[in-house]
Amino acid sequence: MNTRTRSVFTTQPFANWKNAPGPSGTLQKHQESAYHRTTFQNLLFRQTERSVAQKLFNVSELERQENRQRFSDLLEGAYFLFQHELPHTTLYEPLLEVLTKIDHSKKLSTFFDKCKKNASYDSTATVTELLEATSEVIDKQILTKIRESIIISIMADEGTDINHHQNLSICTRYCNQDTGEPTESFITLLKTKNKDAQTIFDTIVKELKSKNIDMKKVRFTGFDGASVFSGEFNGVSAKFRQMYSNSILFMHCRAHVLRLCLLSACEDKIEVQESLLTLK
Repeated sequence: MNTRTRSVFTTQPFANWKNAPGPSGTLQKHQESAYHRTTFQNLLFRQTERSVAQKLFNVSELERQENRQRFSDLLEGAYFLFQHELPHTTLYEPLLEVLTKIDHSKKLSTFFDKCKKNASYDSTATVTELLEATSEVIDKQILTKIRESIIISIMADEGTDINHHQNLSICTRYCNQDTGEPTESFITLLKTKNKDAQTIFDTIVKELKSKNIDMKKVRFTGFDGASVFSGEFNGVSAKFRQMYSNSILFMHCRAHVLRLCLLSACEDKIEVQESLLTLK
């Protein structure tokens, strides 16, 4: 295609419409010309080529996804320690070292190399934060199941730890609406100033209400046989009946009943007494 014809289709308007159509027309010749084909290929290339900003965004997104995957690996390592009740503050960093060595893809080691010194994610503060985040997720799942249940049971026990602090553990028993099976879940462990029935009752109610658990759903209470819990008129179980419903039943904890039976059965056994003295 000559320069004159080419300029008509590029820098000059086309006006010779009489000779434009047909197999040998001007439009057909222009379409088959090398100049037109080169220009058309350049146009296609520019359409598929992304902007510099788009390229940077895509690279950043890939890096973000990769970092999330590596952080997920760190969380799985931390959860392993939580699940097996291992000391996370001392074993987390050694565990990451082992995971890095056995990671043949080297992705984890590359992740640590890219991290800044103040964001290495292998510190005690990090694993403690992971523990708190995991606890929040599990706690939310458990509370959702409890709130969905039609009726619930309250279980609690009070005791003194090695530091002479009075602790109150609270659990619930409810029906899992997904499986239809009764489920027991730990709610919390609290320190109490007094061991009287009113203090324990107020503490239990305040804690459950703070977690948006409907106290009107309580149908059973399970405690040990101590009068502070089982007292017919002033015990914790009695206060539940007085406050919410007379239909709430008290059940003596089976574990405490078994313990009392075993202690009673062992009183006359000299061998058992000698073994206990040896352990002491």
